Amino acid sequence: MEQEGHELLLPLVEEENICLPLPVNVVSKYWNIDLPMAEAIETAKKYAGFNGSILIEGIESAERHGLICKIVHSSMDELKKIIDSGVPLIVILPGIPEVTQHASIITGYNDEEKTILHYIQTGPFLKIYLKKNGLKKAN
Repeated sequence: MEQEGHELLLPLVEEENICLPLPVNVVSKYWNIDLPMAEAIETAKKYAGFNGSILIEGIESAERHGLICKIVHSSMDELKKIIDSGVPLIVILPGIPEVTQHASIITGYNDEEKTILHYIQTGPFLKIYLKKNGLKKAN
């Protein structure tokens, strides 16, 4: 029987932190690396007046502490292979050019329901399944 889906179990990161991008923080903790907050706070000073954190600064911090970043543009089949190998994906959701974009973590997929699963920072029991034809809240 062919596998219908796969989901990675990522750590719940509850603390609010505008200096370190949440996706980078979560994925770093998944690999058992705690990024130093003092470094993130110092880096954030370069972006005074900017709302939110700077993704590339978080990625560079993760790389300084032993993680490897690879930027890919590929098909869903290739992304599923990456998830199946145990690697969570940080994705940039498309939007208006010249406007800050939102990053999200893909934690898995379910082929039978034609869904991709995103990390949601609200607790271990609430998930949102993004379906091909709409949204469905899961318990």
